[in-house]
Amino acid sequence: MHLWFQDFATPFARWAQSSLLTMFGAKALLGRTFLPEEDKPGNPPVAILSHGVWVRLFHSDPAIVGRSITLDGKPLTVAGVLSPGFMLHAEVMPGEGPMDKVDIFLPLPLGPDAEQRRGDENYNIVVRLKPGVSVQQAQADIDMGARPGNILSLVVRQGMQLTLLGILAGLIGAAALTRVIASLLFGVSTTDIATFLAVPLLLAAVAFAATVIPAWRATSVDPMVALREE
Repeated sequence: MHLWFQDFATPFARWAQSSLLTMFGAKALLGRTFLPEEDKPGNPPVAILSHGVWVRLFHSDPAIVGRSITLDGKPLTVAGVLSPGFMLHAEVMPGEGPMDKVDIFLPLPLGPDAEQRRGDENYNIVVRLKPGVSVQQAQADIDMGARPGNILSLVVRQGMQLTLLGILAGLIGAAALTRVIASLLFGVSTTDIATFLAVPLLLAAVAFAATVIPAWRATSVDPMVALREE
């Protein structure tokens, strides 16, 4: 059996990793919730239905698990139905849409490079304190990790790593092209040591200033204020 949604009945869907539902105590009335392996790419697309949408659009069909539905033109297999009463509160997990009205949860597979994509701001991150850890202890850990020296060191180190790689590639390329550019030079040999040293040092100094200045400014921002604004 294949089910699809007309425009007037399209449910509200959100992507989530497998730990989100269990973190908030979600239980499956039918089928299951997400599996840890569904956090990675390459798995068949599945969907977890809220109890409300199961009743409203599927008439509490007890055989819904395993059936195929189409959402935004994409086929999905229903893996489970959540127990009644489960809800994501907007004050706990803010989002662009009404989080307390999510009808369908979809897996959020992330590749191995996801943690390195620093400019990607499309996700909400929710954490839960470990048993025995107080809010004050968690705040102290955040403050320690956000010390000005740590922030400055992290930003400068990442910026200079890219700069040094670029300088190295440039030196290799310049050395390989010495014969080609020999006819274009005047008063300077293709293997002039002073030039090969001065230009990389100048570029490194400019890159250092370009990273350390904004990093220094970032150290004056309260990390908790930045997190709330995000």
